[in-house]
Amino acid sequence: MQLQRFYLLLLIILPLSNNSFSQKKKSLSNLSYKQANDSIKKYFKTDSTKAIYYSKRYIYKSQQEKNKKEEFNGYHLLGILYYKNNHLDKAIETSEIYLEFAKKNNLINELLKAYILRSNLIIEEKGLQDLSVLESFQKGLNTAKTHNKKVWICIFLNKISEFHSFTENYEEVITIKKNIISKIKSIKNASEKKELKIWGLNLSVSYNDLVDSYLKTKKIDSSKYYN
Repeated sequence: MQLQRFYLLLLIILPLSNNSFSQKKKSLSNLSYKQANDSIKKYFKTDSTKAIYYSKRYIYKSQQEKNKKEEFNGYHLLGILYYKNNHLDKAIETSEIYLEFAKKNNLINELLKAYILRSNLIIEEKGLQDLSVLESFQKGLNTAKTHNKKVWICIFLNKISEFHSFTENYEEVITIKKNIISKIKSIKNASEKKELKIWGLNLSVSYNDLVDSYLKTKKIDSSKYYN
């Protein structure tokens, strides 16, 4: 049933005109991913229709070449375009496509990325406090643990701690931050350290967050005596 929904969404989001297909087939076959990407960037702010057109062509090219990673990238680009042009409903539909696509094709890094992107859209739609956000982050964390993706484990733990911080569950934040600090200390690989840095994760930030959560917990405890 879930697979049928995946293909149904695919038909909705990637309608192809026969005339357009026949006219563009030759030029599309010669269009590199970089050229398609450059065209998307060119029209990103000035002509959303053209930008979306090129992102769909990007997807079509990857399908013809059976390049699964580039196909995922195409869905991702399309989703960003929908979101940036205030089509949240279509952005959410697209996120369902690339999430299921990554699962179906065992694209682990892309799947982990998809969980983050999907969660961000849920936050836009329902707010950070919605439990479906926590559920999405937890699924990402479980996937990261299954495949021993150390950096991604830290990323999802941090996202989960943000949820609990927003809902003022500081005891849980403290537990998670201690876990993050322990895991960051265990990461020795230079490329993994660099990836952590890109995501803004390091010991200094994590310790600061931990102290801040301790202070907020004490503030909440002390308020009991004054109310």
